[in-house]
Amino acid sequence: MPEVGRKNMRRNFQLSKNKFTSFPPEKQHKKCAEILKAILTAKEKEPLLTLYEKCCSWLSLSPLENNLFEAIEERFHMHIALSGYGLFEHNFLSSLTTQDRQQAKSWLSISTFLDGLRSTHNAGSIIRTIEAFRLGPVHFSKEMFSPEHPQVQSRSMGAWKDVHLHQTADLSLLPRPWIALETVSTAPPWNEWIYPKQATLIVGNEERGVSSKILPSCDTVVRIPLCGHKNSLNVANAFAIVAAEISSQQRYG
Repeated sequence: MPEVGRKNMRRNFQLSKNKFTSFPPEKQHKKCAEILKAILTAKEKEPLLTLYEKCCSWLSLSPLENNLFEAIEERFHMHIALSGYGLFEHNFLSSLTTQDRQQAKSWLSISTFLDGLRSTHNAGSIIRTIEAFRLGPVHFSKEMFSPEHPQVQSRSMGAWKDVHLHQTADLSLLPRPWIALETVSTAPPWNEWIYPKQATLIVGNEERGVSSKILPSCDTVVRIPLCGHKNSLNVANAFAIVAAEISSQQRYG
């Protein structure tokens, strides 16, 4: 850990009993969760384990049974629940990422065009899906936020580092056919369409879908048939379903 990081950690975890008990209960539990998260990544775990044991005694909690991941994970989420802190996925315990593979499959030649998405979280989630299935580059429409937006990067869980991201004003430069993902009742279901080796998948924004300027120019439209009262899925969820089908067809079909 860099020296600045060590100094910040020491400052964050300089807790006396008087200081800790002066916090409101929610902050006490949030601080305990922070200590547990730090334990998993620290080279020197003993000082943090000792501090956590002290915090447990100040809260009249039993200490950890052991310092294995499952025990820490269970206690971490107990503290998070008691803190009232809303936990985003990127705040989960870092050991969950240890299953990432060092080697990945080759990229497909499927480009993705994001047509006016409003949510940085949806854009980041789509980037994560694209990296997971190794589809190809991502193009943000010109009116969207930057691909370098911090929330896009955070939501992608680091996938933005591996995916080629572009802010593209001219859709005509992207490869044909253009395949729109839309709720058009006459469109074929997503899993009955044979996706070509090279194409551009177009997804629209959360309110209007693919824009009226772009949709008529698309070569085809695919849909995900739904069975409930709702007529559509979250755009990032819908994209993941189609991405999985494309990868399955082109890698395993």
